[in-house]
Amino acid sequence: MKKIKCDWFGEGEELYFNIMRLAEFEKAIGRPIQRLFIEGFFLDDLFIAYEIGLRHEGRRKPQFYINKIQELMDSKDLSIGELITPVQKALIASGVAGKQAYYGMFPEELTDDEKDELEAEESAKN
Repeated sequence: MKKIKCDWFGEGEELYFNIMRLAEFEKAIGRPIQRLFIEGFFLDDLFIAYEIGLRHEGRRKPQFYINKIQELMDSKDLSIGELITPVQKALIASGVAGKQAYYGMFPEELTDDEKDELEAEESAKN
């Protein structure tokens, strides 16, 4: 399981989603995760994603993330888009978006064999 570095809420923290966290996240936001990639993130999605994806770093309530994100935006001039990026990476790293998205996000992990397999799958579709 791939973890994504996320130091905004604590030094050395890493964000990740396994199958249980993915299911919990979908239930909490009330829609399939794939729709996030199509429709975009609501702010509540972001707070919930950090609460679930960083749970192993200590149980924190959404209000903690709401307050901290506001501080980050005020003090570091971070945009919501920059705050969404680690969540998107962690979701893609979980495999929920498929191989194409995974290797698009992490091209350094694409081996020649996997590249051939992806090309064969793409050819089979056409």
